[in-house]
Amino acid sequence: LVKRLRASYSICKNSEELSDEEVDWTHFFMAVVSLIAKTSDTGVSVETMNKTVEAMVHAALQCNGVETVLNATKAEEIFSKSFLKELEKQVKPNSRFQLLVKMLQKEIREYGKTNGLKAKEFSERLKEIVDRYNNRDHLTFTNEVVADVINDVIALQAKVQEDRLSFQKLGISFEEKAFFDILQSQKEKHGFEYSEDKMIKLAREIKTLIEYVPTANWLDNNNLKNQVQFDLTALLYENGYPPTWNREVFEKVIEQVENYKKYQ
Repeated sequence: LVKRLRASYSICKNSEELSDEEVDWTHFFMAVVSLIAKTSDTGVSVETMNKTVEAMVHAALQCNGVETVLNATKAEEIFSKSFLKELEKQVKPNSRFQLLVKMLQKEIREYGKTNGLKAKEFSERLKEIVDRYNNRDHLTFTNEVVADVINDVIALQAKVQEDRLSFQKLGISFEEKAFFDILQSQKEKHGFEYSEDKMIKLAREIKTLIEYVPTANWLDNNNLKNQVQFDLTALLYENGYPPTWNREVFEKVIEQVENYKKYQ
């Protein structure tokens, strides 16, 4: 098919009948076929081939100035209605999707430096969107197909922003919300009763407890790490969380504590 495309392009390229998008797609397919021809006899795996094509796309994004935008612009600005509207005019759907995914990944990573649990949840949801995009019918390259997944990324970013600000409704700090979330998730997972007010109080006490722990290399200091685990165990026990002691619950809480201290 690409041989036929190349032959047709050779005939038509000097005319004014081809749109910029048609020229871009022609060059893209010819570049991929050229890559396959160069590597087809070397035993290169499909995974390696996909990574190489991904690198080509990344280089194309840099050439379009998209990478500059990614590094220089905040997520709130990238996902603002005015910027998205401008982006739609200037950047093709596939490149727009790549840019928004990269920006959201960056935002989730930053959120994960405080709230590891929520960052993991949002990363998994974003991966589902990207997988759906990658596994779409590869014979279908219509703008409508890409528009659907772009809208999903935009909607997910709104959810991330909403979650980042949800600490305000609870009347606790952004950092305390990370510990509230882990307490809430374990309560829901294991199905025990524990009021929201008590979880808010406990989240504050956990934050206070670990604030006094030296940040530098604390995970490499076994004595200090053991002391933190002992103090945290005592704090959870005193607050009756969980009502029946569960090792998994404790381990999930300490994971959040370690994640928080790592990036503090």
